[in-house]
Amino acid sequence: MDVAEKQIPALLLLSTSKKLSSVPEIPPYAQKTVPAVFAKARELNLELAGPEVFIYHFHDQGMDLRIGVPVREKRGDPGEFEFFTAAAVNVISTVYAGSMNSICKGWDDLNLEVKRRNVPCTNECRESYLVWKDFDSADNRTDLQRVRKA
Repeated sequence: MDVAEKQIPALLLLSTSKKLSSVPEIPPYAQKTVPAVFAKARELNLELAGPEVFIYHFHDQGMDLRIGVPVREKRGDPGEFEFFTAAAVNVISTVYAGSMNSICKGWDDLNLEVKRRNVPCTNECRESYLVWKDFDSADNRTDLQRVRKA
């Protein structure tokens, strides 16, 4: 497993967020939300600044999930979405190759490596979808990121 420590710059996102109680709720929420965010970005003629990002904050009752697309500037009325600036963070990360059916294995491997290295992390995790074909594609490439404590 290739693991990197890197800094992620602050990201201006056109995004939305929702409280979820469990991991199985993520796919149906994402499947309707991601196309809608991209459609709004096109409607507003926003220049994209990178691949879509999922930002998770885990807590005892589940998680807060923000889904967004990085954009170059705030412009127009985001409607049901919002412009949100995600903070710059230091992460320990790995690129997971494969379908979303097996992404938990990628997270398990990264979490084991974080524990082995004794890296203190926050409750925030991020996924950046570097290559996306479809939910079941072995060709997907997702940058899994554990946010380090400051």
